[in-house]
Amino acid sequence: MSADYQAWIDCADLLAAWAFHWLVNRSDVYGSYYLSGGARTVTGELTVERCFRHFTATDRSHLIGLPAISIENTSRWVAIDIDQHDEGNTQLRAANWQFVLELCRRIASCGLKPLATESNGRGGYHVRILFSEPIPSRDAHDLGNSLVTGWETFGLPERPEVYPKQPELTESVPIGNWLRLPGHHHTYSHTTTIWTDTEWLSGERAILALVSGAFMNSNQIPAEVLQEIRSRNHIETRRQFSTNGRPIGRVLVQLTDVRQSPSDPQQWRACCPAHPDTRPSLSVSETSNGTVLLWCHAGCAVERIVDSLGLEMRDLFPAYDDDENDAGPATVAEPSIDWTSLAVRFCSQLTAARLAELSARLGVSTGSLWRLNVGWDAGNRAYTFPEFDVRGQVIGIQLRAPDGSKWQVTGGHRGLTIPTGPVHHGPVYLPEGASDVAALLDQGANAIGRPSANFNCAEKLIELLLPLPNDVLVVGDRDGATLEESVGLRSALGLATELRARLGDRVKYCLPPESYKDVRTWLTSLKQ
Repeated sequence: MSADYQAWIDCADLLAAWAFHWLVNRSDVYGSYYLSGGARTVTGELTVERCFRHFTATDRSHLIGLPAISIENTSRWVAIDIDQHDEGNTQLRAANWQFVLELCRRIASCGLKPLATESNGRGGYHVRILFSEPIPSRDAHDLGNSLVTGWETFGLPERPEVYPKQPELTESVPIGNWLRLPGHHHTYSHTTTIWTDTEWLSGERAILALVSGAFMNSNQIPAEVLQEIRSRNHIETRRQFSTNGRPIGRVLVQLTDVRQSPSDPQQWRACCPAHPDTRPSLSVSETSNGTVLLWCHAGCAVERIVDSLGLEMRDLFPAYDDDENDAGPATVAEPSIDWTSLAVRFCSQLTAARLAELSARLGVSTGSLWRLNVGWDAGNRAYTFPEFDVRGQVIGIQLRAPDGSKWQVTGGHRGLTIPTGPVHHGPVYLPEGASDVAALLDQGANAIGRPSANFNCAEKLIELLLPLPNDVLVVGDRDGATLEESVGLRSALGLATELRARLGDRVKYCLPPESYKDVRTWLTSLKQ
């Protein structure tokens, strides 16, 4: 055992207390290594004793790594991992070292102190920035990514990994990534050494430099640095999308603080231009046909967002020929039809002008119709409304002619009208038909549409609503001369009774006010 290795073991108490206090972002998960090779994320309590075991490790299974983001979406550190897997490549080792020196220079130019360590003794390095208090993870993410720009010019074969790898944790990324603590290497006989601008420190000297706070920064990235980083990111976003000719390009170049999803290249987050937004709350996505979808988690209407960008609703759609003589053969679906693909095809044929026309006819916003995935069937010259099963799969498509007549594409099944976007606080309304759903969406309500008064969809709705905590309000139509004659009332009562048997007292029913046939005619009258 080397003297350096023994020094880390002898100082394990001090190192464990230091690491747990200054480096741990969350104590409910940590990274670990299998004795036989490989790594994993462990769900379990991370304690000072577990950190102590890391610094006194006698085999790789004792070593741990720390997640880069807390559950509050903060980070205590930024780290850049420059790998060197080809031990015999002296040219790459030299390139790595030159990039480490450049990183230290860039970090220092930001008014921050870099902590550069030799991670494996073979040309691999970790460069960290430590903060005395947690900072927003998106600031840490932005800072790290801005520092590694131009890595190709140094002869590196791949982009160095940046921690945190995500700006924030999400439902799909609840933990993020972790990085091994300083100390012993998990494969090689190497113990962390530290660069001080003039020399490498090892053993006790390295440990004292760590725990003394010599590399600790305050809890703030200078405001001017963040401003420059975000401006640079915005310029890069404009460069990337301004010439791609797609609607997504027209939208993204107008937004600020744009972040592409690490798991889906067709999704982004950005600051919403329709309200003061310091934590990106606007979700942006691109459908397979090139249409742009916008969803503000603070509740801003799509029309307001588009207007704030200096765009028009038609700018969210790809350009299609709006020739009035575009009638083709009537659409008749075969039993084996891919209904989702058919719905997407209809969406691709819907122009902004036709969407605006439907909006005016129904008295609902284009944004709410857009959330229903409305399309256009050129053969039948009718609007299309896809209907879904409880798993979100399209199982049928309703057609609606400009004169209001309705029918189904042959071969499909009746389903639910389920709008895009999350279910938020408040009751879930269950009206009849897609246009009533759109009218409720205009009011900021949750809504799922039933195909008709006579269609039995109780089991489908129970499966869909059972996991939700929301109250449920079944909405009937006033479609009889009297309440006694109203099929809509009887349907609402019957459905509410079936739902209440499984969902409990949170289920109720209602009708629109007297003199209004349905929810849409009532709600649209309030706008006049």
